[in-house]
Amino acid sequence: MHHAPSLRVLVAEDSAIVRNQLETLFNTISGVELVGLVEDGETAMSAITESGPDIVVLDFRMPGKTGLEVLRAVRESYPGTVIMLTNFADPFTRRLCLEAGADHFFDKSTEFREMLRVVRCLRDQDRPGASDPA
Repeated sequence: MHHAPSLRVLVAEDSAIVRNQLETLFNTISGVELVGLVEDGETAMSAITESGPDIVVLDFRMPGKTGLEVLRAVRESYPGTVIMLTNFADPFTRRLCLEAGADHFFDKSTEFREMLRVVRCLRDQDRPGASDPA
């Protein structure tokens, strides 16, 4: 039996509550493997290089380097999908992140479900014929 490859996700989020919530949510999506949970920008940069995830979820505000600084530092060499997740979802911040190379931008307080829908769509693009709605 052929086993579909997992979509590998790294989460960089300084809030332990949100990090735990994301861990729980990603662990419920079949075909998605959580390869890292980090809480600051410096660790995020090394984890992206070391684990080579398919998707990176970056919090906009983190200690050390912000998500935007991480995005700008890795965008040229990192070919995967970058999702920015923030409580600061104003139009200016959204534009900054998208212009810096973020593929998606979500408001932490209102768009968790939309972010998970995008992850499932990306998973399904990597798995031709996949029909798992989970």
